[in-house]
Amino acid sequence: MRIPVIFILLALQLNTFAQTNITGSLVSTDGEKPQGISILVHEKKSKNNIITFAFSDDNGKFTVDINSTLDSIGISTRSLSYRDTTIYLANKNQHTQLKLIPQVNHIKEVNVKGIPITTKEDTTTYMVGSFEKESDESIGDVIARMPGFDVDTKGKVYYQGKEIDKYYIEGLDLLERRYAIANKNLSNKAVGSVEVLHNHQPIKMLRNKFFNDGTSLNIKLKKKYTTTTRAQGSIGLPFLKYSANVTPMLFSPKNQMIASWQSNNTGNDLSTQHHPFMFSNNEIDNFDNTKTELLSISSMAPQTISNQQRYLLNNANLLSYNYLTKINEDAQFKTNISYYNDFIEEDAKVSTTYYIDSDTTYLEEITDNNFTKNSVISDFTYTLNGSEKYINNKLRFENYWDNSRQNINSSEQNEKAYIPFLSVANEFDLYQMIGKQFINFKAFIDYNHAPQKMRYQPGVFEDYLNSGEDYSEAMQLFSQDEIRTKVSASFTFKRKDWSFSTELENDYSYADLQSSIKKEGISIATDSLKNKLQWHNGEAFINEVIKYESPNLKLRFSIPFSLVYYNINDQYHNAGDHFNQFLFKPYASANWTFKYYWTSSTSLSYRKQLGNVEDLTLGYIINDYQSLNQGSTNIEQNENISISSKLEYKNPLSGWLANASYKYKLTSKDIISNQISLGDYIWQSESVYLNNDKTVHNANGTISYFMSKWQTSVELKSGYTYNDYQYMLNDVLYNTHSNVSSAEFNFNCGAWRKFLIKYSYNYTATQQTTSQSTSKYDKNEHTASLFYYPNKQLWFNINYEYNNITYSSSEIETYFGDFACSYKPNKSKFNYKLELRNIFNAETLTQYSTSDISFIENIYYLRKRELLFKVSYRF
Repeated sequence: MRIPVIFILLALQLNTFAQTNITGSLVSTDGEKPQGISILVHEKKSKNNIITFAFSDDNGKFTVDINSTLDSIGISTRSLSYRDTTIYLANKNQHTQLKLIPQVNHIKEVNVKGIPITTKEDTTTYMVGSFEKESDESIGDVIARMPGFDVDTKGKVYYQGKEIDKYYIEGLDLLERRYAIANKNLSNKAVGSVEVLHNHQPIKMLRNKFFNDGTSLNIKLKKKYTTTTRAQGSIGLPFLKYSANVTPMLFSPKNQMIASWQSNNTGNDLSTQHHPFMFSNNEIDNFDNTKTELLSISSMAPQTISNQQRYLLNNANLLSYNYLTKINEDAQFKTNISYYNDFIEEDAKVSTTYYIDSDTTYLEEITDNNFTKNSVISDFTYTLNGSEKYINNKLRFENYWDNSRQNINSSEQNEKAYIPFLSVANEFDLYQMIGKQFINFKAFIDYNHAPQKMRYQPGVFEDYLNSGEDYSEAMQLFSQDEIRTKVSASFTFKRKDWSFSTELENDYSYADLQSSIKKEGISIATDSLKNKLQWHNGEAFINEVIKYESPNLKLRFSIPFSLVYYNINDQYHNAGDHFNQFLFKPYASANWTFKYYWTSSTSLSYRKQLGNVEDLTLGYIINDYQSLNQGSTNIEQNENISISSKLEYKNPLSGWLANASYKYKLTSKDIISNQISLGDYIWQSESVYLNNDKTVHNANGTISYFMSKWQTSVELKSGYTYNDYQYMLNDVLYNTHSNVSSAEFNFNCGAWRKFLIKYSYNYTATQQTTSQSTSKYDKNEHTASLFYYPNKQLWFNINYEYNNITYSSSEIETYFGDFACSYKPNKSKFNYKLELRNIFNAETLTQYSTSDISFIENIYYLRKRELLFKVSYRF
């Protein structure tokens, strides 16, 4: 604890640099006032390392603001009418004058190319025309090729390894966390540039007052008024394969609208355009009403191949309507309504090797899963984002009526889960200046209802539920009703580079949780198989926050205290409780920008927190046909210590981007789950009071270089994660540790007008060592893609993928190939495309995973070879 504090105190002594302001005037030897001349500020030793830029006004005057620690800088002019001129100055506030000499160049042939990337202050601009290809179907395809960007299979956009906070279109946040619908459907032909907003503060009244290290994206359209519609349909073989997409869009200075109807059974996952993207802490923006799933069928390990169209057997439908209107310059109202329906099939062969004490047993299962998904999510949002006041109020309705089914070994065991969920919530957020203080008031209320159940045929756990005799059906019922509220207020006083905040918060929740088991339709009266928990939970919270923010150094100290209150009533097990407890969660961070392009950040946090009341289910609950779980009599308490650091280099103009990060986390708990083997691969889980620790080390690094002259980008990523923790099996405590090493290489070359080449290589090595076994497996994945553009109307594409996975002495190889060709007649808005997927007709894909007591081999059944004919039209 001492070392990070000393580090932060020393950081306070660092020399910080204020923003330099240089004004100037341009004069010409012919007496004219040079207008619109490019003014480039760069490092003295290299004119290519541009710090910022500006343009001269009608009177030949200019102003530049410089954030740099350099002692001296260079200022150069660029113009077609004057000779290039450079002067060197000390990096301090001053006024200067440049004398320009008229010069006219007579050029026989000019090849005009737009500058692909420009940077000014905290905005980096990527010109779309410099990166797009004829094969691009949406702006998301172009963004994925831009240096510094990553777009994952769900459509999440990352810049420099960090997920973006906002996705604006012409400065308006129409879609919030559902931006995939625009990224996948907005035509790149309608977009002029993509802006990366560094250190972006979305609340106007806080800009230039409070530092925000978030990164956002702004889509700049070519036209002030833009209407476009994507209309697409396809049919294919075998059987009847189809897809349809009609997505009209409207963008104007006062109104934006995106509506969409999409349907397909070709492996295109539409849920990513329906569900808001989640932050790592499982919150949607500041909205924390996520869907509760109390029961579910036992899931397979998630797929690791990036192309979902290889394996997703779906029949999906999506209806979405998103509309934003500006009431005035600061106020807007937004409606986002989305309906999603899907039927998904999963087929796999699952082979599990169990390591139990000194024995090794083996289980093989053929599983057939079906998921039926239905949900409606509606948001109605009013926002006032002015220079003196900020108001945001969001009303949300969520309704899910999902169900899923699993057949194991040709209906030897059948499970079906019914998973409805209803939520009605409202969030209110206000920022207001009162005197010299910033006041922030937030209020959140949510009611949710989750009556869920799971059916098992034939019946399970015969020894516990039916005196050891076989029976036809068991039903696990599990429901929860909950009301949650959060009310908070913060008061911030700012003086020069320092700010002092007091944050007050009061949280309250009431919940009613019930569970029971039915045997052949009749409830079992035994208390050990039932739960009825009711609880009131409150937390009073106070936090003192001290911030220091200069252009180069940002420090934050957070000192929060909270009093937690619980009143728990367990009607069946006489195990209710009533207690209060103080919690302490301090946090400190430092962010330092040096030499303009380099940024380092460090954070340190300590959290003592309590587990979930839902874990106090002393009545047994059937989680799946192999697992019978019982909760604990007391709420788990855990402590977390986390230390992280990151170093970034960002100079898009030079083409270089790099970052390296490290994170250490120690979690200490007082409860551990004891897995008890009942034989025949049946498990009983009980909570045991025993102190146990988990240690995690994580290191990542990325470096990329973009050569604009050759339209080529090269990227190298690496990562390492180490876990060390304990687990309990049959009343015995064991130690385990695992490490995962990864490396990734990406190459994208568009140097030739008629060719585009892509290649990527991914390597992952996983090893887990327990007191009973050691499991190790490696995975190699090669992906190559070649596009050929003989002319603007026609293009061809060949994709090739090779997957290799090794475990022990076994090695499994899988090959994929795809072919596509597209033709767009001259002066026509129609586009015709032919696709042949999975040319080699690969039928299965193997991947491995581990648990504390087992090693699992999953063999997934893939989509067969398909031929699709697609017609697209852009209005």
